Amino acid sequence: MPGTIKDFSVSYDAVNEDNTFTCGDYVKGRVVLQLGKEAKIEYLFIKVKGDADVRWTERHGDDDRTYSAHEKYFKLKQVLISEETENTTVIPGTHEYPFCLQIPEGNFPSAFEGHHGNIRYKLEAKMKRSWKMKKKASAKINFATRLGGDTAQLKSPQFGERDKKMNLFSSGSLSFKVHIEKTGYRPGEMLIVQAEIENASSRNLKPKYRLDKKVTYIAHSSTKIERSTILKEEGAPIPSKDHQTVTQELMIPNAIPPTVLFCKIIRVEYKLKVYIDVPYGSDPEIKFPMVILPTCRHGPRVSGAPSPFGHGSHSQWNNQPPPPGALGPPRYLYPPDQGLHPPAVHPITTNPAVHPPPFYNQAAYPVPAVHPPPFYNQAAYPVPAVPPPMQPNPHNQLPPPQYDQVTHPVPTAPPLYPTLPAPDFLSSPTAPPYVPGTASHDFLSTLSAPPQYPSAPSFLSSPSAPQSLTSDNPGYDPPSYDMVFPSVPAPEGPPTSVASDPTPTKPPS
Repeated sequence: MPGTIKDFSVSYDAVNEDNTFTCGDYVKGRVVLQLGKEAKIEYLFIKVKGDADVRWTERHGDDDRTYSAHEKYFKLKQVLISEETENTTVIPGTHEYPFCLQIPEGNFPSAFEGHHGNIRYKLEAKMKRSWKMKKKASAKINFATRLGGDTAQLKSPQFGERDKKMNLFSSGSLSFKVHIEKTGYRPGEMLIVQAEIENASSRNLKPKYRLDKKVTYIAHSSTKIERSTILKEEGAPIPSKDHQTVTQELMIPNAIPPTVLFCKIIRVEYKLKVYIDVPYGSDPEIKFPMVILPTCRHGPRVSGAPSPFGHGSHSQWNNQPPPPGALGPPRYLYPPDQGLHPPAVHPITTNPAVHPPPFYNQAAYPVPAVHPPPFYNQAAYPVPAVPPPMQPNPHNQLPPPQYDQVTHPVPTAPPLYPTLPAPDFLSSPTAPPYVPGTASHDFLSTLSAPPQYPSAPSFLSSPSAPQSLTSDNPGYDPPSYDMVFPSVPAPEGPPTSVASDPTPTKPPS
C-alpha cells in the first residue's frame, strides 16, 4: 500500500492438518500492521463471525424479481487498540497484534459456497485513523459442523430391493437387492455397494451407480433448486437368465462440500442411486440418502489449558507440529470438553519485540502451592485436653459441673408450694346425729343450715319512700288532696243498703 500503511493483514494458525475449525475451538493469530511513518490510530479491533446469505433473480414477464435472505450465527470481537483512550501514536515499522478468539458452542452449519448463496466464517480486522478512511482486512475460516455424540444413525447400514416385469421389446422379469455398509461418508472415503441381481429377462442388463447432489436455496416462501451429478459408474453386464452378486467400489470425491445441516436458508443433500439399465424401457432404481461428513480431523483438547499464544518468538509462535500419536478420532463425534475458559483481553503493546502476554492466571493471579487445608479445630480452635475420668460418688449425688460455677452458678429447683384447701362454700353438707324417738330423723331436718353469704352492698339496698314535700317559704301551705282530686258528689235518691250476706233471700209468695 502506498503512503503511511505499507501492510495491513490478518493471519491465523491451523489447529489440524486439514486447517478446519469447529465449535469450541480457539482461533489464534495476529494482525500485522506495517507503517512507513508515524500514525495516530483511533481504534483497532478484530472479530470472528459466521453468516449465511442467499440471493437470486427470476424474471416474471417484463420484470425482474430478486429474492434474498440472511442468517446470522455468531460474532465475537476483541479490541486491540481501544477508542476510549486518546489517539494512540504508532511508530514506523512492522507491528503484530496477537489475538485469541473462541468459537462459541452451538449447532452451526459447515462452510459452503454455491451459485446463489454461501455460508461463510471469517476473521475481519478494522482500523480507524484520525481524519482517514477505515481500513479492513479479512481471512476466511474453513468451519466444519461438529456432530453430536449419537452417530449410530450415520453408521447404520441401508438395504433396498426392487422387482420389474419386462414389456414391449423384452420378456421375463428382473429383481435386485442392494446393500451399503453405512449412511455417513467423508470425502476421499471408499463407498462399497453390494447388489444381488436376478436377471430372468430375455436381455443382458447392466447395473449403474450414481451420486447426486441437490442444493436448495430458501428466501421466505420461495426456493431455488440446483441439481448436479457428483460421480457415475457402471458395472459389468448380467447375462440373461442369470443370478449374480456383484460388488462395486465408489470413491467419494475430495472436493465436494459436506452435507449442510442446521441452516434454514440453504440445504445440501446427497443421494446414491442404484439402477438397472433396461433398453427401451423404464429403469428400476433404488435410492439411498447419503450424508457427506466434514473432512476435519481434530486432535484431543489439552486439559492443562496452556497459554493461547504459545511460547517463543513470533516466527515460531504456536506453529509447532503436534507430537506423534496426538491426533485422535474426529472431535465432532464427541461432546465438548468442560473447564476451558474464554481468553481474557490482553494488554496491547506496539513493540514487536514484546512476547504475547500469558494467561491471566499466570500473570496477575499466580497459582499458589497446593497444600491440604487445616482442620477448623486445629487452626482457630485447638482441641482441648481430655478431662480426667469421673470418680464414683459415695453419697449418690450428682457430680459437680465441669464449667466455672462462679460465672455460671448451678440453678436451684423452685420451692414447692403447699396444696391450697377447698373454699368453704364448696364443702359438702353434714347430717346431724340420729337420735331415736325424736323428730330429727325427718329428711328435711337432716340438712344443715344454708351457708351464709355476704350481704348486698349498700348501693343495692331497697328503695325507701320519698320524703314529704315541705316548703321553704313560710306562710305557704302545700295544696290539699281535695284541691288536686276533688270529690264527686253522691247521686240524689234514697240510700241503698248493702247486705253483708251475698246469699239472695227468697221472695215472698
